[in-house]
Amino acid sequence: MKVKSSLERMETKKMKRKALAEIQNNPDRIVRGFFEPEQEKEDPKSIKPYTKDILLHYTKEESKYMPSPDYMSSQEEIKWAMRTVLIDWIIDVHYKLNLLPETLYLSVNLIDRFLTRRVVSIGKLQLVGVAGLLISSKFEEVASPSVETFVVLTDRSFTENEILRAEKYMLHCLDYKISYPSPLNWLRQCSQDEEVEKLATVILDSTLPEEAFLVYTPSIIGSSAAYIARDVLYGNSDDFNEFHRFTPHDLGDLSSCICEVKKYLEKPILHSSIFKKHSTSLTKHLSIRRSK
Repeated sequence: MKVKSSLERMETKKMKRKALAEIQNNPDRIVRGFFEPEQEKEDPKSIKPYTKDILLHYTKEESKYMPSPDYMSSQEEIKWAMRTVLIDWIIDVHYKLNLLPETLYLSVNLIDRFLTRRVVSIGKLQLVGVAGLLISSKFEEVASPSVETFVVLTDRSFTENEILRAEKYMLHCLDYKISYPSPLNWLRQCSQDEEVEKLATVILDSTLPEEAFLVYTPSIIGSSAAYIARDVLYGNSDDFNEFHRFTPHDLGDLSSCICEVKKYLEKPILHSSIFKKHSTSLTKHLSIRRSK
């Protein structure tokens, strides 16, 4: 047994020396093999082959889930400036709760669609915002924040019962049609680059409190944000052929929205929630822009 054990130890040492020699003689091959992943195999569950068809379907359906861009004319007490304050607060709460991007966009869409259909008093406007964020959280998140969390975030301006009743009423008014084609769908598809996507998200978020962008469909505003981000980072906005592969729109469709967004971005950032959420990204990308 002792002889066998000694032979095994000798064999093990021999294998270790051989492996060490292999590493020393061929370091590049070893490192390459360790760090480079195997060629990606096609996932039979992947939706990539159908992405274009899915986005085309969304483009056809998106108008059904858009609010009226002039719904404030039907409101008696609230004004656009009040909506701006509400959405700024929603963005801040969304950031504090660390919720998904989809939750934010769905909540704003629900709020605007509800205000298109119902006249709301000043005192109930924040309740509408809370109901929209609660519904979108339940729809998008794995674990939605509790109703008590929203009670606390409103400084107990509303009770749990009031929030739950508002949630039920909003769902009823919207015929329980919650899901909608988010601009994030087009933004991500058009970005094709992590840095572009990050900057495009900053741009897209910054448009949420502004009523001027309610006139644009999700596909147009999402594609426009990605287009502007690519231009800021790489300066290749003239190369639309490559970009056009990922959006159903041509440059003529996007030109009005692109101009509107650029004009808006030239102004100082007025919404504290946007600056708080994206201050690091904004500083980084402004530095990139200045260095060009």
